[in-house]
Amino acid sequence: MIEPVLTGDGTPILHFRGHYGFMSNFYKEPILIEGVVYPTSEHAYQEAKTEDIDWQFRIRNAESPAEAKRLGKQAPMRPHWDDMKIEVMRHVLYHKFQNPSLRSRLLATGDRLIVEGNRWNDTFWGQCPIGTGENHLGKLLMELRAALREEDALAD
Repeated sequence: MIEPVLTGDGTPILHFRGHYGFMSNFYKEPILIEGVVYPTSEHAYQEAKTEDIDWQFRIRNAESPAEAKRLGKQAPMRPHWDDMKIEVMRHVLYHKFQNPSLRSRLLATGDRLIVEGNRWNDTFWGQCPIGTGENHLGKLLMELRAALREEDALAD
């Protein structure tokens, strides 16, 4: 369980709704990865689960991020997916936050703890209401925020 340690700018961010909805992979903002435009970061992540070109096409063109997620669960899984899924998510998030607006919004969270709180029992990417879970998505967002801040400092 992640303890909600406060660091300077206030309370932790405990869910990706409302003002913080932009951090969700379901946030409807296209992203460009290696010449391919995805409707959402969820589409990009789910497509990466399979090497089957037909399934990739279906996932990329899914009507919604929820549909992309559903298709990603049905697609034939690429070998060793569990060993690479965190790195794939890191890659997807990096590209998502190349969008200047999203980048500035992430940086504006300061040093706040970011927790992907959820009610669908995803204890790998987030935490459930009772506070259990690994929160890998929140950790990746905080890692990316620090890297973007460092990039900005080097650019000055």
